[in-house]
Amino acid sequence: MEREIAAEGETKSTAVLIRYLCLDLFIYGIVAGISRFVIGDPAPGLSQIGFAVVAAIVFYMTYRDCIDQALMMLYICFAAIALWGTLLYHWEYGYQNFLYIIILILFFNNTYSMKCKVLVSLGIAVVLAFFAAFSFASTDRRDPGPVTFWLNLVAFVSLVMIVGIAYSRKSVESEYKLYQYNKKLQKMAGSDPLTGLMNRRNIMEVMYDLEKRYKQKQLSLSFAIADIDFFKKVNDTYGHDAGDFVLKEIARLLEEFMEAKGYASRWGGEEFLLVFRGFGGENADDVFRLLDDFRGKLSKHVFVFKEMEITLTMTFGLEEFSISQGIEGTIKNADEKLYLGKEHGRNQVVY
Repeated sequence: MEREIAAEGETKSTAVLIRYLCLDLFIYGIVAGISRFVIGDPAPGLSQIGFAVVAAIVFYMTYRDCIDQALMMLYICFAAIALWGTLLYHWEYGYQNFLYIIILILFFNNTYSMKCKVLVSLGIAVVLAFFAAFSFASTDRRDPGPVTFWLNLVAFVSLVMIVGIAYSRKSVESEYKLYQYNKKLQKMAGSDPLTGLMNRRNIMEVMYDLEKRYKQKQLSLSFAIADIDFFKKVNDTYGHDAGDFVLKEIARLLEEFMEAKGYASRWGGEEFLLVFRGFGGENADDVFRLLDDFRGKLSKHVFVFKEMEITLTMTFGLEEFSISQGIEGTIKNADEKLYLGKEHGRNQVVY
């Protein structure tokens, strides 16, 4: 039922919709036809089975990549059932309802223009008016029994449900794809292209959001600016490719370190900004110990690039957030502490 189609310009969703509608029509035709035979009315029974055969043919056409032709035949089949049933048994048995399915499919299908949809719908409205006038004026009425009414009602409701489910699923899938695409664009716009970390704009949005939550709950919040010591020497000695490799590896290590602690971002050049959101109860003293432990491990880490072994250190400036100094003030103080650490030997955390 869900099998793909090979024809260009024809969608799988339309083929699947036709198949489910045809299956419903086939079951309806067989059951209705048998019921006619059971009550001794064989001629209409043969007609109903004939509609089931047509539904089976249309079903088969979807696997031969004849989607447009299959859809047109399905429309004709619905119209034929409505015309045959209403003229034979009149309005009250619900055969005219099959015309509404055509309108429903038309307005959900994007391959038709709005002008075409409106004109076809007006044409169907004229046909329905004719059916109603004929039924109410005619005195020659055949009584097919209450089973016919209930079969037609069940068939109509199930057909409407199939169309609704098919197009709502299509809409949900489209919305999900759009959501994923927007997330991808948002990530691309908010990420540093080299390291994949959040860029400056993105991390600033995160910090402003955390500031609001800090004011509400008085949670601990700390910022640290980290800078690679003598990074220019890495580029000059090993080349810019090696420098890019080091930046990406440090970004990876920082991201692993910050997991469950907060956020890591590339602040610019060889500088990184770390945001500790302290939801686990950590204050700046705890952050200092964690950060100093990471600094010590990083100083012993060997970066291997094309058989070249590179070692380096980082200096960190740490500042605890307070409402009085705000986001910009906290970052400024962290940056001043970073440069204080640079002036006093590097490879340290200044708090």
